[in-house]
Amino acid sequence: MCEPTGPRPLDYLAMPVGQFLEVLSAGEATPGGGAAAALAVALGASLCAMAARLSAKQLSAPTGSAIELAEEAERLRDNVAPLCQADAEAYGRVIDALRMPAEPDAARRRDAVAKSL
Repeated sequence: MCEPTGPRPLDYLAMPVGQFLEVLSAGEATPGGGAAAALAVALGASLCAMAARLSAKQLSAPTGSAIELAEEAERLRDNVAPLCQADAEAYGRVIDALRMPAEPDAARRRDAVAKSL
């Protein structure tokens, strides 16, 4: 497998939202669409969890289905949020593999690109 040679991507999930938006719009290759999509899904899942909890509070007795929905939304958020970082790291590995010389060992480069995907 091709080890990344460039700097490790910033920790996008640890950034304030405003800073992430600045980095996203900076004209660099990462973060890109995959990172933004993962963050959007994580935000949507967080809103679902909030709405489910608020709905459960409005009912005279919290229903299991609202609580279960909130918990499922949090599981989705927790599974998808790290993909924001993983997308940038995966892209870096692909770029590093593509920068390998195509000759004299084209198969090695091709294998490195395939393994990085």
